[in-house]
Amino acid sequence: ALKIIIDKYTREAGVRQLKKQLAKTARFVSEKIVSGTADLPYMVKPDMLKEVLGKELIRQEEARK
Repeated sequence: ALKIIIDKYTREAGVRQLKKQLAKTARFVSEKIVSGTADLPYMVKPDMLKEVLGKELIRQEEARK
């Protein structure tokens, strides 16, 4: 799931947006754990990312194709 977050949910070369997306993912997992709806250990799987992070970002290089 981490590679997909990097490839599909960040646009910049730095890590600022990656940190934001990881924080968003951590909040999602925390809410599941606190509400008691998650079994531990909880794993975010690639098919869950749309629910957690929303729509994938389109990179400029991909948009030009």
